[in-house]
Amino acid sequence: MNLGYSSIIIEKDVPATMRDGTVLKADIYRPAQKGKYPVLLQRNLYNKDYYPFSALTLQPELAVESGYVVIIQDVRGRYKSEGDKFYMYHHEFADGYDTVEWAASLPYSNGKVGMYGISYMGMTQWQAAVMRPPHLKAIFPVTWGTGTYMYRGGALEMGQMITWCLKSLGPHAVCRAHPQGSNSKKWFLLFRRFFMIPATHLMCFYRL
Repeated sequence: MNLGYSSIIIEKDVPATMRDGTVLKADIYRPAQKGKYPVLLQRNLYNKDYYPFSALTLQPELAVESGYVVIIQDVRGRYKSEGDKFYMYHHEFADGYDTVEWAASLPYSNGKVGMYGISYMGMTQWQAAVMRPPHLKAIFPVTWGTGTYMYRGGALEMGQMITWCLKSLGPHAVCRAHPQGSNSKKWFLLFRRFFMIPATHLMCFYRL
C-alpha cells in the first residue's frame, strides 16, 4: 500500500504469529524497489500508530531512503496486537526471538535484522538478544529501564512505578477491557482528564 511516498511502501497491521499462536501486528516501511534489504525492528509498548513516539529515535522514511526496511510492532497485549493481558517484560524474550526470525523471513529481507528504540523498546532489544535469534545482528537501545530506575537502595520505586503504570498502561488497558465504542471512549476521556491535573508528589511508601 503506497501512502504517497514515491519510493516508499507502508504496510499497516501486518500480522506475525508467535509460537503460541498469538498474532502481533506491525507497520512495515520498505523500499518500493524490488530487492533484499536489512531490517530495523522496534517492538513498541506505547502504540506503533503514535508516530511522534515510534519515530522518536529513528524516522522510518529516512531509514528506508537509506536502504532499510523498518518494522514497528505493538508488543503482546497492546493496541493492535493480540494478547489477553499485558505483563511487563514477561513475553518479550520469546516474542522478541520469534519476531526477529519472522522479520528475517520476509521476502524483501536480506536476513539481517537490527533492533532499535528508546525506553521500553530499549529493554525489548536486550530481552531478544539474550535469546540469541540467529538473524539478530545488532541492537541500539536508548535509555532503557534498569534496576537503578526501578529501585533505590534496594527498595522498589513504588511512586515511579505506579505513575508509569497509570499513565502509560492504564488508559489503553481500560479501553481494551471495555471495547464497546462509546463506553471505551468515555473511559479514555476520563483518564485523560485525570492526568491533566497538576500534582505534587510528596512521598510514597516502600516495602522494605
